[in-house]
Amino acid sequence: MTELHKITCDKCDKDLTTTTNCQDYYLSLINAAKTPIGDVVTLMNLEPKIDAPKHFCGLTCLKLWA
Repeated sequence: MTELHKITCDKCDKDLTTTTNCQDYYLSLINAAKTPIGDVVTLMNLEPKIDAPKHFCGLTCLKLWA
């Protein structure tokens, strides 16, 4: 059975799943924690909280979303 995952822009809802060009791209935004150095770290909160990866057509939609 084939499973299809559709990716859309989180700002304008444009379909980003496939392209008719030889090259195309979209931007993905995630929260990723850095690896600590040593045993002592400070407690901090990631802001803004991103519950799931966000996808954007390009910088214009990312700026409008932000």
